[in-house]
Amino acid sequence: RILTSILTILTCGDGVINHFETCDPGGGIDSVVARGCSIDCLYALPGFNCSTPNITCETECSDGFRAGLEECDDKNLVNQDGCNT
Repeated sequence: RILTSILTILTCGDGVINHFETCDPGGGIDSVVARGCSIDCLYALPGFNCSTPNITCETECSDGFRAGLEECDDKNLVNQDGCNT
């Protein structure tokens, strides 16, 4: 666990998925969370998909989590129900 923590501190935020990381949108450690990844780069935050390294994580429409710039997310892709896709 200590080794994981050290490697995370050294590499999280560099835009490359290294070692134990599952996401790393880059932009430095200070912007990782704002871009949808956990502060330790071990998981995507709820409502985000972080499958592409060095790219800001994308929000996942219709997953039930309001994230990023989404105004709403009601778990469906139906328009005209108060929350449009």
